[in-house]
Amino acid sequence: MIVRDERECLPVCLRSVRGLADEIIVVDTGSADGTQAIARAFGAEVIQAEWGDDFSQARNLGLARASGAWILVLDADEVLPDASREKIRSLVKCEPFEAFHVITCSGIASGQSVRGAAVRLFPNQPEVRFRFPLHEEVNGNLMRAGIPLRASDIEIVHTGYTDETIVARKRLRNREIIDRALAKSPSPDEAIRLRFYSGNLFRDERQWARAAADYAWCLAQTAEASAPMHEAVRLLAAECYFELGEWDNAQAAVAALADRCRHPARLALGAELALRAGDTVAAKALFEALLVLPDTAYMPPVALDELKDRARAFFEG
Repeated sequence: MIVRDERECLPVCLRSVRGLADEIIVVDTGSADGTQAIARAFGAEVIQAEWGDDFSQARNLGLARASGAWILVLDADEVLPDASREKIRSLVKCEPFEAFHVITCSGIASGQSVRGAAVRLFPNQPEVRFRFPLHEEVNGNLMRAGIPLRASDIEIVHTGYTDETIVARKRLRNREIIDRALAKSPSPDEAIRLRFYSGNLFRDERQWARAAADYAWCLAQTAEASAPMHEAVRLLAAECYFELGEWDNAQAAVAALADRCRHPARLALGAELALRAGDTVAAKALFEALLVLPDTAYMPPVALDELKDRARAFFEG
């Protein structure tokens, strides 16, 4: 894990992996609150590293030091529930030939939760390293190494998005990382990711036009074959157009999504657009489909309860 000034949440995180992890590698990027001492008290090896605006760089320092057959990646503001710990314990008894997506369950300031999926459990192999300075991942290197990626029902509870002050600081940090990385003439695939997450930041700040511009740029660089990334970008662009009152653009973006796309946001947007067009029958069908969707990880992540509340309001109103 990577840490910096995490004394408040780190003990809870490390207690949640006690008895599961054979070794704990903590990369500290400049804590001044005693975080390092807390990590060492839990038996962790602490690596001091200068922060270089690159999460992959810091993650890979930890990977290079790890000696176990399996890697489990956590953040300091995450907790591994008992049930997930036992599922991981069972998986790591096998030879490390596969990697696993886990479900990250993040509480947000509204009191709702958002579920996402990320590869957090994977074989420890030297060719498997993180890429990208922000929202780093090992997926590409795992696939190049011939290691299949599997879904799992392992859940990790993420508490880092419940405080708006902390969230605002993270957004500022992420904006700085994106802007600096884009100024370095990144590779095409890295540039697409950076612009995608730039759009997400603008969207979070309700700067709909700027977000839509970033998403449009991404769509111009990607192909339909690159789904689910392409679908995620188109869906987020549709949401921005809707918020901007550009109904035709929003409708076109939603209509361009593949029929197999049953993302909650697509159903909700389609229903809202149908209502604007006066088609209550279509809106009813879409809201009904939304209400029966499972509470699982979607790409892009979404606060499912908020969308279902809107659907319920339609039927109650």
